[in-house]
Amino acid sequence: MRCKRIDPCSEGGNNNCDPFYGTCTDLPAMNSFKCSCPTGFQIVNQLIDALTGETMQKCVDINECHMTPSKCHINADCVNELGGYSC
Repeated sequence: MRCKRIDPCSEGGNNNCDPFYGTCTDLPAMNSFKCSCPTGFQIVNQLIDALTGETMQKCVDINECHMTPSKCHINADCVNELGGYSC
């Protein structure tokens, strides 16, 4: 009998990537996986999921309006949006 590796990124796989915005990439050569977020989001590591008590790599919106230098012209208002911003 041979053991078969289960892809942690498959449906029902065992990974801790954000289920809403995160992307899980299987790394079979390392027997692991990697979580990533779309542009405009960043990973916050080891966030406790209150429902399960497990850790999660959560994708959190980056507030581009708080960046220095400003993303907008000095005379424009910056409005943070989910995954981006507008001026």
